[in-house]
Amino acid sequence: MEAKPLRAAVVGCRMGATHAKAMAQLPDYEVVAVCDIDEERANQLAGELGTAVPFVSYAKMLQEVQPEVVAIATPTALHAEQTFMAIESGVKGICCEKPMATNLADAKRMVSLCKDRGIPMIVNHQRRMGKEMVAARELIEQRAIGEVLLIRANCAGDFLTDGTHAADSALWLLGDPEVEWVFGQVEIPEKPRWRYGHLVENSAIAVFQTANGVRVEVFCGKVRERFRAYAG
Repeated sequence: MEAKPLRAAVVGCRMGATHAKAMAQLPDYEVVAVCDIDEERANQLAGELGTAVPFVSYAKMLQEVQPEVVAIATPTALHAEQTFMAIESGVKGICCEKPMATNLADAKRMVSLCKDRGIPMIVNHQRRMGKEMVAARELIEQRAIGEVLLIRANCAGDFLTDGTHAADSALWLLGDPEVEWVFGQVEIPEKPRWRYGHLVENSAIAVFQTANGVRVEVFCGKVRERFRAYAG
């Protein structure tokens, strides 16, 4: 007997439009609802999909539609609370945009609740699926460049918005090993700066050691390395 497609819903119709349209092309999902506080945006995406009911209230959507899968693509500061709401509504799976939360306590609770209730949750670090990253991982696994001892990444933006991609990409290149320890430091501006609903720093440094013996360094903002191109 052929399994029915999972009833999917998306919250955040700007970034979430990509999620919704991707799921709509897959036989495993039926996008039944989309939600955005911008009613016009929600209506537009629903019209493009043809199968989805638009909502402006996330709580109402969860209650009335009861989706089995939810893609959360709202500003960062909303990710944790909307994940908790999805869990309580009884979903079977969650896709959350990165970064998953703005603090470690919320991130740990998200993971713990999903684990306790058997709900698969993925965080959308899509860069690891790029062909360049896949090829780089294959070369590392084949030891084509020798033994990797250190990966260093540089990002112009803040850590949550951009550095999180770098950290995830580094772990992907190494085969997603466990992390043994982490050290980090940030420089906070005197006048608070906000981005995507969360406070951001001027500079950030993260260093972590993986279980397979490789160290990863991530430099963001003002402390990033600036490389110059030289004509040979």
